[in-house]
Amino acid sequence: MAGDRAPGAPEAPNTYNVLRPGEDARGVYVVDTEGHAFVAYDASDGVTVHVRPDGYVSSRAVRR
Repeated sequence: MAGDRAPGAPEAPNTYNVLRPGEDARGVYVVDTEGHAFVAYDASDGVTVHVRPDGYVSSRAVRR
């Protein structure tokens, strides 16, 4: 149902690496040039955050 997704959210689940400027990654990624995503999701190196299509966090894990 389209009303359950954030505006502009894709129909199917997608995975993106969110990088700081100057970092490299394989696969699909976006660069968080101003650090908003890292602050909003309290993320740091080794943290995985799953965000649902409606914009809510579904899980958060720290790699040890």
